[in-house]
Amino acid sequence: MRLLAVPIGVLGLVACTKAHDTDTGSGTATVTIVEPKDGSTVCGSPLVVDLDVENFVLVDPSTEDLTPGHGHVDMFLNGQAVDMEPSEHMRVPNVADGAYRLLVSLVNSDHTAIEPYAGDYVFITVDASVCDTGN
Repeated sequence: MRLLAVPIGVLGLVACTKAHDTDTGSGTATVTIVEPKDGSTVCGSPLVVDLDVENFVLVDPSTEDLTPGHGHVDMFLNGQAVDMEPSEHMRVPNVADGAYRLLVSLVNSDHTAIEPYAGDYVFITVDASVCDTGN
């Protein structure tokens, strides 16, 4: 599922229900934003996000797999849901120029929050002038 990003000031709300414990025995689930770096200026066509996910199995968001420690990544820009993926590599097309708080969270396959919470955020600026035009 992909939604368009919105500029700062427009916030979406996310409802959560009962969470599942995600300690898989090999450690607590974590997610870290590798790229873009906090404070960086990036292209928004597409906005490329690389993550490091540990102790969590990424599966398709539409799956019926309710195994503890299985789920996907939800991505938000300024509180607005923009993507959900079973991957450490996310590409969101057509993000408008502006300043954003990029947040990612690990969620269960049934779209509920995991316990303990696993998320990360960075502040970025999207600017079309930094995009590689292929010239």
